[in-house]
Amino acid sequence: ATWAGANYFGATGSVNLMATSGATWSISNVQIERGSSATSFEARPYAAELALCQRHLQVYGDGQSSTIYLQGMVETTTTGVYQLPLRVPMMAGPTMTFSTAVGDFSMFTPGPGSAVCTGITTLYSDPLNVAVTAANASGGLTPGYATRLTSTANASRIIARAEL
Repeated sequence: ATWAGANYFGATGSVNLMATSGATWSISNVQIERGSSATSFEARPYAAELALCQRHLQVYGDGQSSTIYLQGMVETTTTGVYQLPLRVPMMAGPTMTFSTAVGDFSMFTPGPGSAVCTGITTLYSDPLNVAVTAANASGGLTPGYATRLTSTANASRIIARAEL
C-alpha cells in the first residue's frame, strides 16, 4: 500500500459540487436513528410525512393577492371573528403569526365591500382550531354578515406554529 501525496475528494472525472455553480446533490433513503442499533428502513408515503410535519408548522397562503384565508362573521362595525380549522391536529395549540404587515389583509363583506385590517389578534387556539379577531379603524361593517379575511399582497401568509 502507498500513501497519496495529494488531496483527493472524488473519483477521476467526477463533478466538484463546491466549484460548480448551480450544482445539485440529492440524498434519499436516509434514516437517522437514536442509539447504537439501526432499525430497518421505513419509507413512509409523502402524505404521511407531510402530516407529521404539519403537527408542528402549517403555512397558509399561495403567494397570490386576493387569496381567501379565513371565513367568519362580522361581530361589530369594526371587527370580524374568523375560524381556521387546522389541516391536521397540531402538537399543541399553535402560536399564530402573520408574515407581512397587518394592512396586507382585508376584511371582505357583501354590501360595504372590503376594509383593510388594522389589527389581528388570536382569540383562542387548540390543536384542532384557531379563532382570530380582525379589526379595521374605518368601521362600516354590518354585524351578523358573513365575512372573509383575504390577502391584499402577494407575500402575505398566515403561519401556525406548535413548538414544544
